[in-house]
Amino acid sequence: MAETNGPACLIAFAGGIGSGKSTIAEAVSNRLSIPVHSIDDDKRSVGQSHPDFQQWVSQGIPFPDDFRRQVYDRSLGRLGELAEQHPVVIVEETFHRAKLREPFFESARQMFGRVCLIEIVVDSGVSIAHLEKRAQTEAGHLAGRAMFESFAAVADPIVDADLVVENNRDLESAVLEVCSFLAVEGLTSAAERLNR
Repeated sequence: MAETNGPACLIAFAGGIGSGKSTIAEAVSNRLSIPVHSIDDDKRSVGQSHPDFQQWVSQGIPFPDDFRRQVYDRSLGRLGELAEQHPVVIVEETFHRAKLREPFFESARQMFGRVCLIEIVVDSGVSIAHLEKRAQTEAGHLAGRAMFESFAAVADPIVDADLVVENNRDLESAVLEVCSFLAVEGLTSAAERLNR
């Protein structure tokens, strides 16, 4: 890991499909110059070798646990590479299954020393509106309304979030809330100093 005078941390954005976690993570990344890794990129990469991947996506079938473990292993490898250069890194994912997210976070703690879990919550109507808008503007996104509904049925609650952000209002308010929290935690100064 890169030398640090401040805390090292993986900032993990979690939340349901259509909650805005990717958008908020990218905005915080841009504002604070913290690198962000999207686990969706690893899903696409690992999915290339799975014959059922396109069916899972098109029909909104939640990815099987063994597939998700392969994805998380790939993501942890990439995060390990990022940790060598950046003491503070952002990752975003649904992290909807406790039995899968806990081992992921434990491995991340070994790399970074700390995981700061930020849960993005939103009313289901707002999620559906986000997903419908995204379907009209973004081709090839992994998650649509069918995936939203199937994930909601199997999601385990997140009970240990360091911050819960309601994203039912404007995006800027959510981004400011996250940035303010990270400043209080001492993560913005460490990121600004060392991630440049």
